[in-house]
Amino acid sequence: MLLEFELWLKENTNYNVVINKNELSDSLVIDIDDDNNIARFTAWDDNSCMLEIIDIDNDGYIINERYDISNLQELTDLFNKFKKLLK
Repeated sequence: MLLEFELWLKENTNYNVVINKNELSDSLVIDIDDDNNIARFTAWDDNSCMLEIIDIDNDGYIINERYDISNLQELTDLFNKFKKLLK
């Protein structure tokens, strides 16, 4: 599913995508560091993902949640939720 999601991201966004491969699991990471947010969206090959956004002004989490996903649509929906929460 990570490969499908990577292709979807490249077709639908301008975010820089990093693929991490290691012995235990592979992951896809998008890091965002701008004037308002420090954020990371991580998807793993075990069909889970993590949404993390810190509001720089308030120095607190906007979201810090892990999800189990079963298909590409759920993953893209969670990514769209992540994007909407960014300031």
